[in-house]
Amino acid sequence: MRGSRLIARIEGAKIASGDYVVNLDSDMHFSENFKGFEEKVIALGKITVGKGIVHKLMSVDREITHKKWAENLSVSKGGIIPRMYDRQLLLKAYEMIPESLRDKLNAFEDSVIYYNVMKLYKGKVQFIPNAVYHVEADSSWQFMRK
Repeated sequence: MRGSRLIARIEGAKIASGDYVVNLDSDMHFSENFKGFEEKVIALGKITVGKGIVHKLMSVDREITHKKWAENLSVSKGGIIPRMYDRQLLLKAYEMIPESLRDKLNAFEDSVIYYNVMKLYKGKVQFIPNAVYHVEADSSWQFMRK
């Protein structure tokens, strides 16, 4: 099946059998801190892995963003986007995304997902610090290509 990253996430959520769905990129993996789920929407704090200037810049950005995580979960102004959702809530949010937009989203799809989830969900967003490792590109050129 061909399509966008959003379509892949939607199809994956449809066939998943668990209570939660986690949307990770290929350069991310779970840390030992990935535990303790209490809410239906969960933001996963990242541990930046890599070397070079991109790693340093992303590490500083995440340190600042995660320090004030509660302020950075805003759908419109925040710097942290949840990647873990209650599966049923996520499926309902996916239905709200227009078909015409689904095959076009290969960037910022996580923001669109979060926006639509929060139209439905009125509970708290949980933040789990250092829940995933995010492997950054070693050079600026590799980062831009990624």
